[in-house]
Amino acid sequence: FAGALFRAAAPAKGDVALSPYGAASVLALAYTGATNETARGMAAALCLDDRGTEVAGVFQKINRALVAAGADDGIKIAFSNSLWPKTGLKLEQAFIDTAHRGFDADVIPVAMDESGRARINAFVKDKTSGMIPELIPPPIPADAELILVNTLHFKAKWLDEFKRGETASRTFHAPGGDVEVPFMRRTGAYRIAQGAGYAALYLPYWRETAEMVVLLPDAATGLAPLAKRLGRGLLEEADRAAELKQVGVALPKFSVKSALEFNEPFVKLGMGTAFSSLAEFPGIAPDVPLRISRVLQEVRVDVDEAGTEAAAATAAMMMRLSLPQPPEAEFVADRPFLFAIRERTTGVILFLGRVERPAAAPGGADAR
Repeated sequence: FAGALFRAAAPAKGDVALSPYGAASVLALAYTGATNETARGMAAALCLDDRGTEVAGVFQKINRALVAAGADDGIKIAFSNSLWPKTGLKLEQAFIDTAHRGFDADVIPVAMDESGRARINAFVKDKTSGMIPELIPPPIPADAELILVNTLHFKAKWLDEFKRGETASRTFHAPGGDVEVPFMRRTGAYRIAQGAGYAALYLPYWRETAEMVVLLPDAATGLAPLAKRLGRGLLEEADRAAELKQVGVALPKFSVKSALEFNEPFVKLGMGTAFSSLAEFPGIAPDVPLRISRVLQEVRVDVDEAGTEAAAATAAMMMRLSLPQPPEAEFVADRPFLFAIRERTTGVILFLGRVERPAAAPGGADAR
């Protein structure tokens, strides 16, 4: 899923970062209330095999593992899930129970106006330690009924920190031309893999409960072909080939900020029905038909000599399905009528007839 989302959502050029975990969390939560083609499309896009509460159980295990991995002074992994229904919207109790049990989600009713937007953004800013100050842009649509929000905050020291005194300017060969940037430098024991057209370096964080994998394409290969292999066995291949060696590392300090909208990428991945007027989420709100209107994500990743701090916030906005427009005219052929079948470009009438007592064709028209 992570690689497929990156291929579908990442812009063709420039720095970018996204959180597959954040996107999967909010949409898996919505999925537990979906049925029929909506559920099938979401399951395919999110690479889910289970239904409803079973999916919640999978995320419960993942979230507990994240909490355990981040329970240390040297590494922090903190997440939150929350439901922000429009004040007065009645949510299905089973959906609330699943959200609590599987996703540790709180339900916070809110006005869908500027005050509500400010409350959600303040919540996100707090949960991400100020790294994501504004997730929901103005204005909140008047027909918004529910906003599902995930936040993720990661802060970790390197297992072996880079010495700031060793950082020095060096040339980085960027697509638009060479630039001079500060490079962190260190020689030590690291896992490293050499694959077809790339090398992979494994940089462990404190207590080795997490790691950064840097995938560097060969100069002749370029980045685009390597990016296409994400989610198609690339990391697994590198893992198998990795060996512990003394490595002289030179890595630029960097900061990446991204603001992404995932509607089109998830339509490409097969869950277009969830965004359409055919969406079915009866398990979320029994009295209000809903569809997903927008999926937004803000991400920031900062890497320096001490380690990494990163945050992501994801929102899935759900709106009320528009009621079908009443017909402007009615045509009910409940009495004898004439019919003509004609070729439109020439106007030639191929058949002309009258019906006084309709009778279905034997076997139907499809039988011939």
